[in-house]
Amino acid sequence: AMPHNFAIIQPGTLEEVGTLAEATARDADAMQRNYIPKSDKILLASRLLQSKESQTLTFEAPKEPGVYPYVCTY
Repeated sequence: AMPHNFAIIQPGTLEEVGTLAEATARDADAMQRNYIPKSDKILLASRLLQSKESQTLTFEAPKEPGVYPYVCTY
C-alpha cells in the first residue's frame, strides 16, 4: 500500500544513485520530483505511483550495450 517510483540508471551507478535517493527526502522539492534524485545517471524515471496505479514509459534505449539497473528511490 506504499507509493513507489521506478528509475533506470547507468551501469555501475546503483550505489551512487541509492545514496542520492536517501538524501533526496530532505530536499524541499523532493515530492515535486517524485523523490527521484537530481542526477545525470538516471536515464528514465516514473512519477510516484500509488497502489494499483500504473504508468507507461517509453524511451530510446542506450546505444552502448550493458546491464542498465532499475531502482525504486521511494
